Amino acid sequence: PPPPDMIYEPDSLAGPYGALSVGTYNAQNYSFIAGVWVGLYDTYTDLQNNIILHQGSTGTWGEADLGYWTPKSYYIRLRYQQLDTVLKVQLRPGYRLIRNVFLEFSP
Repeated sequence: PPPPDMIYEPDSLAGPYGALSVGTYNAQNYSFIAGVWVGLYDTYTDLQNNIILHQGSTGTWGEADLGYWTPKSYYIRLRYQQLDTVLKVQLRPGYRLIRNVFLEFSP
């Protein structure tokens, strides 16, 4: 079975901040996808204007750690091959959000 879309785990290092990790999976077989570019944006307007707070890419196990941020809503963009996906995420103080994304590939 696939992992949950969102997991909030207590993070003793977060203090008053929230942490964000993004996991990427193939939607057909739930295998990890490495090399997915992930961008973090403060607002939707910043997303539209490509003003990036932080960026990274997924490693061998399909996860990108985007660090600690002020708890609030953010936007993340994932780009891989022809795919371009945007999601809204909510960070909570003292927790790490693991946002798992399942990427669909056309045959």
